[in-house]
Amino acid sequence: MSTKSYQKYTREEVAKHNKEDDFWLIVDGKVYDATKFYNEHPGGKVMLSGAGKDMTDGFIALHPKWALGTLSKLQIGELVESKTVVNKGDENVAAIVKDFRALRKKLEDEGYFKSDKLFFAKILTLNWIIFFTSLYLLINYPNNNLMFFASAFLLALFWQQNGWVCHDFLHYSVFSTRSKNWIPPYIMGEMFSGYSYIWWSRKHNTHHAVPNTIAIREIDHVTFTFDPDIDTYPILLWSENDQKLLKKPVFTLFETLYLKYQSYLMFPLLMLGRLNWTVRAFMTLKEPTDWRNYETPGLIFYWIWSLGLWFFILSPTRAIAFYFLSQLVSGLLLAGCFVLNHNGADILNNNEDLTNMDWFRLQIVTARDIRPHWFVTWLTGGLSFQIEHHLFPRMPRHSLPKVQPMVKALCKKYNIKYHETGFFEGFGEVLKALDQVANYVLNQRSKSKLH
Repeated sequence: MSTKSYQKYTREEVAKHNKEDDFWLIVDGKVYDATKFYNEHPGGKVMLSGAGKDMTDGFIALHPKWALGTLSKLQIGELVESKTVVNKGDENVAAIVKDFRALRKKLEDEGYFKSDKLFFAKILTLNWIIFFTSLYLLINYPNNNLMFFASAFLLALFWQQNGWVCHDFLHYSVFSTRSKNWIPPYIMGEMFSGYSYIWWSRKHNTHHAVPNTIAIREIDHVTFTFDPDIDTYPILLWSENDQKLLKKPVFTLFETLYLKYQSYLMFPLLMLGRLNWTVRAFMTLKEPTDWRNYETPGLIFYWIWSLGLWFFILSPTRAIAFYFLSQLVSGLLLAGCFVLNHNGADILNNNEDLTNMDWFRLQIVTARDIRPHWFVTWLTGGLSFQIEHHLFPRMPRHSLPKVQPMVKALCKKYNIKYHETGFFEGFGEVLKALDQVANYVLNQRSKSKLH
């Protein structure tokens, strides 16, 4: 049986093909031409962040093994260098990558990526208990204010926890096949929470590939900011190098005051998070994607019951109040956990920062862990172990605490800062970062006026 012979390429040759109309990448020593594929990529155009680069660790981290079948169709050549070398001549980086891959292999061999189906069955059961308890309280005590607030809080918690459940399954950390991993998110995400898989996939996979990065590239003549989780200006500004900010030479008085007090506005703004996400998810239905016909019934079902059910149980005024109260509380619970993960951590401000940044260090320096506590771990869906999750996105959440000591040891070996803090201290760091960037920008604008 003959083996196809491929042309040999050096890293320098591959690096020249780094544009949207000429896009190559390296995965596990093989060279692929993804020029025609990246527009079809389920994760969106974030794939372009790997143009001309070695994306071995990012690809393996984010994709199930069967994704190699799609990638294999794009192969055009092979790399002439060792698979473990990322930057020629940088032995320290090569050693980090080699040790990280050895750790990942060890974790795979020892079963850390194997999910405990009973664990996830318990999580799903608890979520439905929360949902039906919320309905029970509302139906049986519609005029009791205490039960009204308790029901709204439980519904908000149900939506928040559903977000984590969908996150688990859509990272393929529960089952080995796409269809099995998509069924629970369709029911609990699409039908009962208003989350679109297509919208989530584009946003979240982009975040994973280039966390806390605001490097800019022009794609189809549109400025593309890599990580959408920090691309939130003018709502919140996380970096003084945000391109939207730099394109605004003059602030109005309102914009100046808003920016000055953005840290005080953060928590109220976080409450709008869930409403924003569900509306944006619903808007994806107008896009001609292959999954639109599957998502449409589920999202329509969600909007019908989530908007209408309360009017059959409560008076119109209380129904409207219940709807917004549950949505706003859920937004705070969801977005509050999100900002703890990365916001206020190191931000990479240019393409050069990424050029020599291996996958291991990129995920470490842009995230923070929250010190282990059983309640915090449950409340955050295991994402309090954010560093471990970013290094191994397909690892089930119940394995993350076991892996943490090994990751810390590897960081210590290479003198890489591993940031871990308390739950409330983490919020303090986020607020401090908002203040610092706002004060810096306002001071710079004041100085420019004087000159």
